[in-house]
Amino acid sequence: MIWFISLPAKCVYQGVELLKTVVEKVKDAEKRAEEIVEEAHDEKQQIIEDAREEAEEKISKARSRSSDRKERKREEFEEELEEKKQEIIEEAEKEAEELRRQADENLDDAVNFLEKKLEEEYIER
Repeated sequence: MIWFISLPAKCVYQGVELLKTVVEKVKDAEKRAEEIVEEAHDEKQQIIEDAREEAEEKISKARSRSSDRKERKREEFEEELEEKKQEIIEEAEKEAEELRRQADENLDDAVNFLEKKLEEEYIER
């Protein structure tokens, strides 16, 4: 008769041991889940930081390229301005030379006119 009594106690003991094992496995699974969540959080933070650094680097490069383009445009503008200035100077020199030539012609004509008038005025008298 003792055999029947000990059998259910043994089953209860085995059930308790099985329950302890299940509880330990659940605890281990929960701990692993927390570790996975923490790893995912850390990975997310690292991805955000990497993206932030990459964005800052791209912005810096874009600013540098923009500055380079502005400098090239400024240099091109200065070159064009210098070319136009030279064209204006050359044109002004040509106009000045033409005015000098005309003035010389007019001066010759004026001298001739005055000589003629003086001759008429003093020679005819």
